[in-house]
Amino acid sequence: MWPRIERVLWVVSAVFFSITALLFAWSYVTTSRTSSGETVAAYPIVGTDAHTMGNIQAPIQLFVYMDLDCIYCKGFHTSTLPKLLKAYGNDLFIIYREFPLASHPLAYEKAQAAECAYAQGGNTAFFNFVDHMYAAMLSDGTYASPPVVPAAQASNLSLPEFQTCLDTGQTKAVVNQNRLEGAIAGVGQVPSMIVRRGTTKVLITGNNFAQLETTIRYLLAK
Repeated sequence: MWPRIERVLWVVSAVFFSITALLFAWSYVTTSRTSSGETVAAYPIVGTDAHTMGNIQAPIQLFVYMDLDCIYCKGFHTSTLPKLLKAYGNDLFIIYREFPLASHPLAYEKAQAAECAYAQGGNTAFFNFVDHMYAAMLSDGTYASPPVVPAAQASNLSLPEFQTCLDTGQTKAVVNQNRLEGAIAGVGQVPSMIVRRGTTKVLITGNNFAQLETTIRYLLAK
């Protein structure tokens, strides 16, 4: 009974979140303008606590929205991303964001756990944690056993500190903000990537190396 109630509450909260995101987006677009009167396309933004890799001075920013219960996100992280880095490493600055889907009710807690890893050990801990989570994921997107604590252990985190962070919900606000900004930017599925150069942004959904490569080449030629 309780799992069913929790699922219902999760769906209700996801609907509320979507409505809030739309209202926030409308408010922002209608109020944030440059001195010449042009609407500012603010999202996504890198921020000071972003999970990043690559060349910070690179001409292309690649925002990655992922879910730790998403098998296609694993495919991007373990296969497509290394190819992109090998081919365009000097031209890419990569920013990772959690976007746990309502259809994956356990993904929200995993997203918080990833942020707890970051809070304790920065980018290195965050990406180590994500690496170990995806390494433990089975081919159907599930896990043979709860993966969060083993991933934290493998990432050399202090387990008491990590567990306290997770139990007290210290990173919920960060996950909510990431999801809100993603929704405002047009993200609705995972994995989704926003490829940006200057004011030009392209949203790509799905793990598609060819499409990403075509977009990166197009933007580099601009």
